[in-house]
This record gives sequence, C-alpha cells and structure tokens, in this order.
Amino acid sequence: MDSTNKTALSDILSVLGMTMAGTDSRESLKYKLTGLKGGLDVWGFEYVKNLSGEIGVEWGVRKAAEKSTDDLKALVDEIVPFNMKHSSEPEACDLLMEVDLLPEVLPISTLLPHLLPPPPPSLPSSPPSF
Repeated sequence: MDSTNKTALSDILSVLGMTMAGTDSRESLKYKLTGLKGGLDVWGFEYVKNLSGEIGVEWGVRKAAEKSTDDLKALVDEIVPFNMKHSSEPEACDLLMEVDLLPEVLPISTLLPHLLPPPPPSLPSSPPSF
C-alpha cells in the first residue's frame, strides 16, 4: 500500500476510532496524527470535539513524561480556527486552556471577521436637507 493510501486510511480509522474504540483509548488521535493534515470540515463537529478531548488527555500524559507535544500543537493549530470559524469559540478556548495555550486565541480571533467589532457608523458628508 502506498503512503497516500495509508494516510487516507488513517483518517478513516480515526473517525471509526471515535465510534468503535473503548473509552480512554485515544484511537482517534493516534490515527489522525498519522493521517492527512487538515480535512476537519469533512468529518464534522463531533469528530473535532472528540479529537479535542483526546488531545487534552494526551497532552497531560506527554507533559508528565516530558515528551514532545509538537504534533499535538500542530493539530491544535488546525482545530482552534475550525472551532472559531463554526461559532464554537468556547470549545476553542477550552482546548487552548487544556494545553496551556490560551494566549494564542487573540491572534486567531482577529483574523475572523465575525468576531471583530462593527465599524463605527459613517457620518454623512453633507447635512440632510429638509
């Protein structure tokens, strides 16, 4: 099996892991990390929510063992904008708090137009005529 098929299969196994794996197995995360980058829109909000929970647990395990969290951070960097784009700001903040990266929410939030304050009303160039 070539590497393109392996990564595509990993994505499918990641989704199946969400529904078929036992509790606390982190199967979805395991396969997502070996799968294609991006593509969260394809699998939907429940899948992303499940991944977020598994990332929080895995982050704690790795931090306690003093192991690298770079691959998890890359996935967090995909999930947070996904949540913000789909009006799930609380979920984005929850994930960032779980992985001690809450300050990163500010740069992301300024990129999304629906989170910016509305522009001030413009003044008419000439007074209205009566």
